[in-house]
Amino acid sequence: MTNNTARAANSYANQWLTGLTFELDARDERSFSHDLTSYGVYQLRAERSRERRTGKRQHDCRNAGECNHHLSAFEQGSQNGENKALNQKVQAIIKGDPVASYSLKKEVDSRTHNYVESCSSCHGRGEVDCHRCHGHAQVTCHSCSGQGRTRCSNCHGGYVTDGNGRRRHCGQCQGGYKTCYSCHGSGRITCPSCNGRRVERCNSCNGTGYFTIYLSSRLSLYGSQQCSGANTAEVPWLGDFLDDSIAGRSPQAPVNHVTQWQLDSFRFEQTQRFPFKSVMQGTLQTTTSTLVVDGQSYQDCRFVGVTTVAYHLRGCFDATLIRATEKLNQHFDDGDCKTLFAVPVAAATVELVTSDRLPNDPSYHSRGVTAKAAKALKECFVRTGKRFDEERKNISLKQFGRAFGLLFLALLLALAVIDSASGGHIQWQRFSSFNLLLGAIKGVSQAVHWVLSDQPWPLMVFLAISFLPAMALRQWLGSNQLWKPWRLFAWFMGTAILLGAIVILATAQPGISHSFSLAHLSAKGVLAGIFRVAGTRLFDVLMLAALLAIFRARRATFSANKKRVKAIGSSALSRLLNYE
Repeated sequence: MTNNTARAANSYANQWLTGLTFELDARDERSFSHDLTSYGVYQLRAERSRERRTGKRQHDCRNAGECNHHLSAFEQGSQNGENKALNQKVQAIIKGDPVASYSLKKEVDSRTHNYVESCSSCHGRGEVDCHRCHGHAQVTCHSCSGQGRTRCSNCHGGYVTDGNGRRRHCGQCQGGYKTCYSCHGSGRITCPSCNGRRVERCNSCNGTGYFTIYLSSRLSLYGSQQCSGANTAEVPWLGDFLDDSIAGRSPQAPVNHVTQWQLDSFRFEQTQRFPFKSVMQGTLQTTTSTLVVDGQSYQDCRFVGVTTVAYHLRGCFDATLIRATEKLNQHFDDGDCKTLFAVPVAAATVELVTSDRLPNDPSYHSRGVTAKAAKALKECFVRTGKRFDEERKNISLKQFGRAFGLLFLALLLALAVIDSASGGHIQWQRFSSFNLLLGAIKGVSQAVHWVLSDQPWPLMVFLAISFLPAMALRQWLGSNQLWKPWRLFAWFMGTAILLGAIVILATAQPGISHSFSLAHLSAKGVLAGIFRVAGTRLFDVLMLAALLAIFRARRATFSANKKRVKAIGSSALSRLLNYE
């Protein structure tokens, strides 16, 4: 076994395929050294900005055109190399770290000019017509709505009735109206916003009448890189690696990290004007080998750098992952499922199950794992989700039967206790399914009436009271899934309508609220209540017990399903099944 590539491949496998077992070996390892030349290009980019401040401040230009002319001259002069101080500053930044300068994005200089312009709202006056009176100084009187008179509060139509029941003229008004005390009969009052001044301060310019406009130009230095190295018969892929690495398509093997650059060879080729250009020499080591994974050979696997970083592994780990998915698909086991989806590359892949994208992961960047394995992982993940979804839909008849028996007895006993506490005054025949439906319709109609008549408070109080019972029922009957807001709202409203129907039917029986007393409770009364309820509403109680039993059995099935999913430990699977 050769050391460098086998050690590197094993290191990657331990990071990406933790939990899976396989055999890995490396053969025919060959290393080569290449002379590289790096060309740096540094450009200036100008960004303009505009800021407006209120007031007439110190300025150096007469208008926007003059400001733009100065800024253009500043930008053009900097690009042409006329700004010597800027040139020296840029060269110092680049020389400080030549390798990092290839990805440089840094502001290096700026220039600002300003001018004054009058406010377009007030035209330099600092004042505008009052927004309320529109410059008329007066507005309609709010006391009399512009009528000049108000209705007399002492009489009705100009007449009052004395103690003897005789009508006489009101002495405080004329014909039931009296002069408005606010406008003294004119129907107009002084504008309260401007106090009759007709104008008010301009809010746009804060009453100054002017704005000072600041136009700025910021120059930023951007670095880029090109590398050249001669392809050889042994390493025909060197140019591809350089292109991929510089373009960011191989982030696991950046060329500037795996290349031994000779910093003392760095020099500028162009500093007279932008773009500046530089050149630097370096040495890159490349290695090729044949990786053998579980007996299958993958030739021409490519590594770069003295530390042997993977560049292209020919999808050598695809078969390992695909075999794990096929095993799970053929013979599903919770332990195998947990092992597979705990593998880092698998966990990252299934997070993108609804997308065609691949994870931003070194295993994919280095082609140790390719889209072929990603497709198999996603299909296996979806099939696993469907398997769990189908299982939780199958309600156990044993659980249903046990829940049905207990609920039927509990409902019958609870209704019998209520009947006994009422002294047997409840007319159970009125609590039929049809009457409940009519009660629900009546309740909804009453709620609509409250809303349309602008009396929402009774409805809001009832909904507030219904909230806790609705949430308690959801907790008792729900499926242990996360509910979407619309589903939760529908459950709440349905529960509120049902409770409203029960209240309407109960209040429709006169005197029932006064007949309840714990003193009426007795074993004999409860037994009699059982016969009364069973004799009138046995079918309805059976149907209600069956419905509740279905919900309870479903909840039990979902709870067991959720427990298994949580044990697998895949957050993506929990979200797929709506448990998170």
